[in-house]
Parts: sequence; structure tokens; C-alpha cells
Amino acid sequence: MLQRPAGVGVAPWDDGIHMYIAGTDGRQVLVIDRNRMKLVRQLTASNMLYPHGIAFSKLLREVFITGEFL
Repeated sequence: MLQRPAGVGVAPWDDGIHMYIAGTDGRQVLVIDRNRMKLVRQLTASNMLYPHGIAFSKLLREVFITGEFL
């Protein structure tokens, strides 16, 4: 499902329940519920080629993804 994971981060909101994992080959970021170890969401964009870093804005509740984009 996820080949060559790169960046991993835990969201600073919702008591840190959600873990974000960037998949460089899959062109997606997976969101995992850490309590249940279950996939809850996939973040994708048509111009996202190789995501590899993840950062968060706690104040704005935003996820920032670095990598190669079109």
C-alpha cells in the first residue's frame, strides 16, 4: 500500500490521534488513526509527485507537505 515512506508527523490537534505518512512513490500522504492503527484518509493532489516532508500549523490546523510538485 505504501512504498518508500518518507516524512512522518503527528498532528498537534485532536490529542495527536492522527499520524501523517508521506509516500514518495505513491504520490500521497496517508492519515492513520494511531489508536486503531487504521487508515482514515489519503491526501492527494494532481500536481504532487514525490511528497517527503510534513509540517503542521497548530493555530490554523493546516498540514504542509514538501516534495516535488508540477
